[in-house]
Amino acid sequence: MNVRTCFGASKGLTALEQTLQSRKEFAPSGSYTAKLFQNPDLLRSKIMEEADELCSAKTKDEIAWEAADLIYFSLVKCIANGVSLTDIEAHLDKRSKKITRRPGNAKPKWDVTSTEIDGNNENKK
Repeated sequence: MNVRTCFGASKGLTALEQTLQSRKEFAPSGSYTAKLFQNPDLLRSKIMEEADELCSAKTKDEIAWEAADLIYFSLVKCIANGVSLTDIEAHLDKRSKKITRRPGNAKPKWDVTSTEIDGNNENKK
């Protein structure tokens, strides 16, 4: 059994993971989460939207709010594809043990360090 704690009811990310796994199988009628599971294009759009909103957030509360949204939509994507929090943690643990590291720069599509950004968040050439 894949149990993350023996200290009672789950909360936080573990509770969210359990809720999403349940909604994937037994979503109530009209469930937004079920709609996300059924429409990968909508889910992708929401992940991109929330990532942009997180990048634009300024205050502690805004950042926490947008990060929570991004985590929710990201975890829907994970659950839809059979990826658990345990799987994610295993990758994080593996990365923490790496001796060699990538340079840490963004992929060209997302690298704004060498280009300007206009008010619409579109790269200028």
